[in-house]
Amino acid sequence: MFALVYAIAGPVLLVLTSKIERKKLYLASLFIFFIGNVMTYFSPNFAFMMAARVLTATSTALIIVLSLTIAVKIAAPAHQAKALGLIYMGISSSLVLGVPLGILISNMFGWRVIFLGIAVLSNGSMVLISLYLGHIPGGEDNSTFTTIEGFRKWENNQYPS
Repeated sequence: MFALVYAIAGPVLLVLTSKIERKKLYLASLFIFFIGNVMTYFSPNFAFMMAARVLTATSTALIIVLSLTIAVKIAAPAHQAKALGLIYMGISSSLVLGVPLGILISNMFGWRVIFLGIAVLSNGSMVLISLYLGHIPGGEDNSTFTTIEGFRKWENNQYPS
């Protein structure tokens, strides 16, 4: 369920929030991520936990696409590829290291502690972002719609040969 919501929510939310200032949106997404993890920690039943995980997946999808778009906007052109690489390295590292570490911690303290720990770490991210990330305006043009329109033109052979 998490992966399905994540896959659908990322591009959709990026389009829907394209004009919102990026730092505010980033902080709001991290706050929703925090709330989703706290809700998972305190979930009294499976349905409540699933709702919390949908909320977390939605916010995670937006956080990842915002991270990528913000990295490109704030990095110098010569360093944009490196910035994106570092983000993808962080995502990969979190999967490679986070899963076994999460299993170890959950075996010692229970599965709920993992979500509480993630919530605490997200608070740290919110503090650092609020202190060190500058104002980043939302985009006026929407590259997703431009890409879709370009594909339609290509599909209908409307490009000059």
